[in-house]
Amino acid sequence: MKLYEFRSLNMPILTSEAAKSLLKAKEEGGRSLSLTFNLGLSKALVELLDDGVVIEDHTVSYEELKWALKDEDAIYILEPPGRLRKAVLYTEGKLYKLKKVAEDKAPTLEVNGVNMHRVEGVTPWDDAYMKVEVTSIKKGMKILDICTGLGYTAIISLRKGASEVWTIEKDVNVLRMAEANPWSKGLENQQIRTMLGDAAKAVVEFEDEAFDAIIHDPPTISQATGLYSVDFYRELYRVLKKGGALNHYTGLPGSRTRGMDIVQGVSRRLKMVGFTVKVSKELMSVVAVKE
Repeated sequence: MKLYEFRSLNMPILTSEAAKSLLKAKEEGGRSLSLTFNLGLSKALVELLDDGVVIEDHTVSYEELKWALKDEDAIYILEPPGRLRKAVLYTEGKLYKLKKVAEDKAPTLEVNGVNMHRVEGVTPWDDAYMKVEVTSIKKGMKILDICTGLGYTAIISLRKGASEVWTIEKDVNVLRMAEANPWSKGLENQQIRTMLGDAAKAVVEFEDEAFDAIIHDPPTISQATGLYSVDFYRELYRVLKKGGALNHYTGLPGSRTRGMDIVQGVSRRLKMVGFTVKVSKELMSVVAVKE
């Protein structure tokens, strides 16, 4: 079992909207402006000089700010000595991008052009909150969070009262992107233990009835077949306490892969290992209970 030491970059974040506001303020003769540099978590007063903007002791030129206008969906990291870098990573044939949802909202992660969160009609943070709510997390519970992503469900689980959260992520590059995201900083909490590895192998190491609730938010079945298998579900049943809930994200009900109905297949296999199941169209999930 390999634990990952999560370390937030703790660097200011800019978006095209922030750059636009700063440039407009300069044109209008402004000398200061209050803006968010962590996607809405707080605001800071910045000074507008003749040659640039002072943000947390770094001077960013107006030419640099103009460059940030080119990609409206991008998130830019402010690095010393005042340069902006897109929050993107290209490695092993994959392009990872922190993608803005709104100026003051938690972002999503895009991998090869595919969003890793729901963004239509709901923000990624609110979607994660609903996933946590349906598992009825209460004070003192021990939670298993499968497929960490940007860590929203793990962080919210802790805020809802969980005493301990074990979260598993297979892709180290996803965690590196999370380290640049201000909304993921809560993963630094010692009560959250981030495991790096294949969830199908990691879950075998836990004791029987080790967790009070499980949140399972896997990639599509074509990308992670093992996380939809009977054998894996049997392990989830084993490590979940009696009366505990499993929230399994499936995507839109009726969606199909190779002609198979994903929701029906998940429901059938969860029932095979002993769960009582209910489909939640609102959450695009199957909620399973170990009775």
